[in-house]
Amino acid sequence: MNINKDTQIFASFSTKPGNNGCKFFNAGFSYYGINAIYKSFKIDNIDGAIQSSKVFGFSGFSVSQPFKTQILPYIDEILEDTKQIGAANTIVLYNNKLIAHNTDYIAAQQKLNSFKNLY
Repeated sequence: MNINKDTQIFASFSTKPGNNGCKFFNAGFSYYGINAIYKSFKIDNIDGAIQSSKVFGFSGFSVSQPFKTQILPYIDEILEDTKQIGAANTIVLYNNKLIAHNTDYIAAQQKLNSFKNLY
């Protein structure tokens, strides 16, 4: 992959960042020919991370605890299931708006539904 001015940037914001997300997402971007990169960042302040993501034109980012609940007051659009859970782990930036998702919930719901079909 060739990083250029059109490369989308995705991030993970955490107090203890790891490399698993970087390996997973960057391998997927490469495999599917998506012009994007994923990078983990250590943060102590969600406000600074949000401002940076907007300034640098990130396409989205994930957050870990304690930021899953701390981020909600900054969000422009919260999906209904995310509102009910009261936490977000994935944020998409679209037209400079922050849209909150909870992909943990979506994955758990899909898995539980697949078990339901077994019985």
